[in-house]
Amino acid sequence: MRARNIWEIAYETLYLLLRGPVFLPSLFFSVILAAFAALASSWSVAEFRKILFDIGVFGFHLTGNLIAIIWSVKILAVARMDGSLEVQLASPVSRSSWMLGRFLGIVIALFITGFFMLVIWQGIMFVTAFGVMKLNEFLALSLQIMGWCVIAAVALFFASFCGLVTALFAAFSLWLAGLLTELVSQTVHAENGQILAKTFQVLSRIWNLQSFNRGPSEFLEHGPLLFGMTSLYALVLMGFFISAASLTLSRASD
Repeated sequence: MRARNIWEIAYETLYLLLRGPVFLPSLFFSVILAAFAALASSWSVAEFRKILFDIGVFGFHLTGNLIAIIWSVKILAVARMDGSLEVQLASPVSRSSWMLGRFLGIVIALFITGFFMLVIWQGIMFVTAFGVMKLNEFLALSLQIMGWCVIAAVALFFASFCGLVTALFAAFSLWLAGLLTELVSQTVHAENGQILAKTFQVLSRIWNLQSFNRGPSEFLEHGPLLFGMTSLYALVLMGFFISAASLTLSRASD
């Protein structure tokens, strides 16, 4: 019964997101970005493929994470603000099941978005006569989708107890922090303060979104293993934030 409730909520969420005002414009933006990547990479024939995928990884990261934040905050923060959340929870569905269903729907929507973006990128490769995407290139772009799901869980967590604007700001801030922790940990040395240096080293191991920003060259050796280990890291983060979001929503509703 619980699994059925979760799936019904996930299906409803998926339907709302794919019919909403974000999905199709994001695909249109992906087409524009892919065309720009093809144009920019044509300026340097020798580095065509590298430039194409450097822009691709950046485009996937930016587009997908923005969509993940907007969808997650909208689906929860707006429901809390307009009072529709209480109506939805009036049915015999636990708050944890409701949260898990919403998150599952967002994840499925993100994977569908990622699939279409991969198709667009593969189309650009056919147009530019580079043929089928290699495995390491496919893994580099696909790993971005796992990063999107992590950010979606982060945004849901903040939306579970914050207003719309605050949740957006907090999600964007933690996203930015995740991109900077590794860089900061490399620049802060023991002479700046041993405790400070150690703190940033620990933070960079716990919250490091650069783990999902890997170029195709990093997947040349042991690519599937690297993809699997990073995906496991993503699942741990997702589990933590969704558990925290469910707990926070339950307390806020009591």
